[in-house]
Formats: sequence, structure tokens, C-alpha cells
Amino acid sequence: MIAVAESIFGMYGDRTARSRMKTDGTTLRHGFIARGLCIATGESFPNMSESRTARAVILELNRGDVNLASLSFIQDNQDKLSYCMKHYIKWLIPKLDNLEKTLKNKFVELRDDCIKLDLHGRLAENVPLLYIGFSLFVKYALEKNVIDIETGNILKNECWTALIGLARKQKIRNQDASPTAMFIATIHEMFSIGEVYIKSSINPNGMPDKLNSTLIGYYDDTYYYFLPGETYSKIRKYYERQGIAFSLNKVALWKYMKQEGYLYTTEKDRPTVERTINLNRLKVIAIPKEKLPDLPINTYIP
Repeated sequence: MIAVAESIFGMYGDRTARSRMKTDGTTLRHGFIARGLCIATGESFPNMSESRTARAVILELNRGDVNLASLSFIQDNQDKLSYCMKHYIKWLIPKLDNLEKTLKNKFVELRDDCIKLDLHGRLAENVPLLYIGFSLFVKYALEKNVIDIETGNILKNECWTALIGLARKQKIRNQDASPTAMFIATIHEMFSIGEVYIKSSINPNGMPDKLNSTLIGYYDDTYYYFLPGETYSKIRKYYERQGIAFSLNKVALWKYMKQEGYLYTTEKDRPTVERTINLNRLKVIAIPKEKLPDLPINTYIP
């Protein structure tokens, strides 16, 4: 399910067309790029990287968030929604060419405001686009004398405030659910409950093994050296026991951590480095100690 969700988020967010061959097997058919606003529902916040989820504005609904009386009224009058939308589109069509020119500067201005709030680049584009769409409908309602100018301004302010609030909340949620954050939280918890341990790289044989625990790496005064295969396997199993799918493979996880500056890399920019430990040449993931503060590494049970 996560793979399908990532594909939808990526292809729709990037406006990527589906490529298909003609029956002759040598020629590609013309691709049709997704257009319009995509609205989807789900049971939980998607467990994906921020670069994927930022392609959407995610709204979490809780009990009491929906005004049921208003919803019932709308459902009883849904034929009027189609009528309203029909005339809104007729109002919009002759204005499209001019709007494309005038709204571009407005979009850039709003996007820059979002970037100043340190929102992800994708969210900094999605929020202005949604706001501009809402503002156009408010303008239509004003011209049809359905609302007055004061009400229109109130509605637009409420819309902008709500969208910025959603984006900030999503940013925090993305940070908590990012692969790097999940790695750090899991490593700390597994060490705390004694599920894993590491040894000094200087004298690993001088430290006893820990019963009912897994050795996943070594350390010195500057770095933690995690064995990539064993460490990734323990993290994946940790989440599986909780019924949570850890969506990234090993290579992707190290890639995200490297991009966020958590891994020491060589001039070849590889996520793994080689270290000689206990006379063995090992490929390890090197993480500076300051990136994993307060890691309980000195608890050994013979």
C-alpha cells in the first residue's frame, strides 16, 4: 500500500504521464498528464518521506471537526453545488488567459512568504495554489452579490490562516515521521531496553558480549560505527512487531540520513566507510557522536 501511495503522490505531484507502448511495440503512446485537484482519503498519516508527503496538503479530521448540521444541509441541496460550479466555470473561462499572467506574480509573492516560514518547497507551492483557487471563488461570489467585500476578506483570511496552520502541522509530523527521526528514536529505544549493544572499536575483545542482545556496531571517541545490514534488520523487525511498515530499504535509509548530514562520508560520497576493527576490514555506517547524544552504550551484562 505504501508503494502504491508513493507512486500516486510522486506521479500526480510531479504531473508525470503514464507511458504506454503502441501495439507495434516500438512506439510510445501520447502521455496524458494528470490535471485538476486530486482529493484522496486514508486511515492514517502516510508513512513516507517528506519529499513525497509534501506534494499534498494533508488534513487530519477528528471527531467534532465537521459541522454535521451544515453537512446535512449541503447533502440535502447537493444539486445546487453542481449548478454553482457550472456557472463558476463559465465565469472563469473567458478570464483564464489574463489570470495566468496576473496570478503568477501573486503566486510567487505567496510562495516566498511560505518559504520564509521554513516550509518544504513543495508545501510552499501547494499552499499558495489552494489559496489562489479559493480567492478566485470568493471573487466570483462577490461579483454575483452573494457576499460583500468584508465577508470576502474574512473568508480569505480564514483560508490563508487555516492552510498555513495545516502546513506547519504537517511539517512537524513529517519531521517526526522522517526516516532519520525514526532511525534515531528506534536506536535509542532498542539500546534502552537492551535489545542491541555496541563495543569499543579499540578493544572489542576486552568487553563481554551481552546475553539476549545483538551486537550492531562499535564506537570510538568520535563516531559510532553501525554494521549496516544488522542495524537495518533490527530496525525493520522492531517496527514489524508494532504492526508498522518501515517503507524504506537499506540503501534509501542511508541516503536520507546522508542528505541530512548524519553520516560521515569519504570523498567518494558513499554512505558506508571502511574501518579496521579487531583485525577485520568492515563496511560501517559512521555517525558522529553528537548526532546521537545520550546513547546508553556502557551497559554490558556478562
